[in-house]
Amino acid sequence: MYTQLASEERHYIGISLNKGDSIRQIARDIGRSHTTISREITRNTGSRGYRYQQAHNKAITRHKNKEKAFKMTDTLKSKVR
Repeated sequence: MYTQLASEERHYIGISLNKGDSIRQIARDIGRSHTTISREITRNTGSRGYRYQQAHNKAITRHKNKEKAFKMTDTLKSKVR
């Protein structure tokens, strides 16, 4: 099951990138797929590079703004009909 990256993981990514570690090495160190790390870096790198606090805030904002699924209750089904 997929879980979002934690703030601590983003912090580790930022430190590791500054040290010059590869994406695959970072992924091994935190137990994530290298694809997850690559996507994280691509999505959250700004004009000043990857900064973990900025990355975490961007991820939270995206999560809040995405469309949410909702379940059809009996009451809602009757209103739709």
